[in-house]
Amino acid sequence: MSNQRYSVQITPLHYDGIYGDVIDVTQDVDISDLIMQSGLGRIKKEFDNGDYDIGIFVFGDITLKCINSSGRFNDAHDFRTIFKYKRDLAKIKVLHFDRDDVETIVFEGLINEDGTRADAHKDTIRLKVLSYDSIFDQVQVSGGVVATGVTISTAIKQILNTTDITSVLGFDPSDINVDADFIIDDGDHFTGLTVKEALDGLLIASNSILYIDSNKDIIVSNREEGDNVHELYGEHDPLGRGNILKITEYNSGIQRAFSAVQVNDTEVLDQAYIDIYGYRKKSISLDFINNLDTEEVISQRILDEFKVPRPECKVKVRAVDILGVELLDQAKIDHPYRFAPANGQGAVPTVATTVIGETQIPKVFGSLKITPNIKWKVTGIEQNPKDFTATLRLRHAGKIYGEGYY
Repeated sequence: MSNQRYSVQITPLHYDGIYGDVIDVTQDVDISDLIMQSGLGRIKKEFDNGDYDIGIFVFGDITLKCINSSGRFNDAHDFRTIFKYKRDLAKIKVLHFDRDDVETIVFEGLINEDGTRADAHKDTIRLKVLSYDSIFDQVQVSGGVVATGVTISTAIKQILNTTDITSVLGFDPSDINVDADFIIDDGDHFTGLTVKEALDGLLIASNSILYIDSNKDIIVSNREEGDNVHELYGEHDPLGRGNILKITEYNSGIQRAFSAVQVNDTEVLDQAYIDIYGYRKKSISLDFINNLDTEEVISQRILDEFKVPRPECKVKVRAVDILGVELLDQAKIDHPYRFAPANGQGAVPTVATTVIGETQIPKVFGSLKITPNIKWKVTGIEQNPKDFTATLRLRHAGKIYGEGYY
């Protein structure tokens, strides 16, 4: 503990969309709860999360245990509180400082009043804090925001461009770049939906994803990998560059492969892939689309994206080794087998020194070898503040066989 410290900051709302000054509340937060992880658990951001799911993005969350004998964390009815307008949607930032006093943002988010609970006997309160993109689940789409006849990209921009969202997250229309744009046949469908519900439909229809980058800007894009490359090495790297702690959940990606896609009543299939993998159907309901030609094109684009299984895995590393990693960044993995002398003694021979008849071929161990010519992309990031590690969920880049290699 002497080599590290945490700082917790709260920025309360003054009124809707307007935030006040930052308040340091570190002294009133149970830091042991942070370190022991009961208050600050694993923090995720990912898309296409869960087996068989595509186009879905999820929220991270934490719980902060605060000492509340002074009443400063009560809601607005208490004159002593720091929340003069309301507690819900106040901004939270948790910082960690290492032994060299280098600052790392561990978590940023918004208080969720629904999950906040007080204990009068212990004079404590647990603040439920959701990541910034949870604002999408707390804002409703007003009537007339999405008009019939506009494109999906226009609808996304109009839905996001509201003070409730832009006071929390950065929004630039130039960051909204869908994979495929179509005309919306029924704009009234979106009236009364949460922004999250509206985005879920619009993203899957346009074969796009949404995420929040490290600058807290909203990004909508296709699933193509970005330009940044992170090099990851197994523990048995011959040059001693090992920075991978472990690789888990390696799989073929078949659980996210579909040989048929149906949008509303329009189905598109690929018989060749049905013959190989069986009839694996993804059904999607889009009430704001009723044009049969549009339904067919949407089905085909999703089928083209997911008909070929792409291997996936999770790679655990030290968080410091992947500073600045973003969703869709590239990853290059060099994870060789491990070797041992054939007779259990001496050094492992190399090609340059092995003489046939004098040295036996070494034994090869390990269940998994990943070569660095495979291009992976980051589809999920999970931070573990307790031990300052991170787990990257990776998918082999590309859509078809032969793609996704360096």
